[in-house]
Amino acid sequence: MVKKALDNMAHVGLAALVLLGTGMPLAAGEPKRALGPQDIRTFLTALRGPWQGQAVVTPRGPLPYDISFAPINTDGIGGTANPGAALHHWHFHPRGDYIELRFLTTFGGNTEPVFLRAVHLRGNTLIFNTDRRDYLSVQITPGKIATRIAVLLRNEPHVEIRLQRAGGQTPRQ
Repeated sequence: MVKKALDNMAHVGLAALVLLGTGMPLAAGEPKRALGPQDIRTFLTALRGPWQGQAVVTPRGPLPYDISFAPINTDGIGGTANPGAALHHWHFHPRGDYIELRFLTTFGGNTEPVFLRAVHLRGNTLIFNTDRRDYLSVQITPGKIATRIAVLLRNEPHVEIRLQRAGGQTPRQ
């Protein structure tokens, strides 16, 4: 089941996220460090709110990618994007010294989410991995105004999503 979910996720183009806006890949030379409680709070706050954008590189060509992240449960945030071929559900939950990402794509009738965990930062980039790090990695660098999402599958670039704050709004504390 997990393999099917990973394959479905890969098919629609998710594997590594980099939320920046610069178009530059993650700086490989920057040292990794463990996530701290303030890093987790900052990340969740920065993502909250509405975003407008596009998946500019996917196996299916460019797709719209608007999403709004709102509080869920007591401490997490979540949002859903509808790029046309499926719904993409993103849920982020703090879990002590890491953040869990629960991602579900409905592509091909899939109902199995993929769980990733961020335990490190490289610069301001959170690095999310599945248990199979060689298969799927999601790297997220939240920005207040612009966001770039780059997806890596089998350690290769697979998808790029670029987001801008909707209506110039900034995240609320």
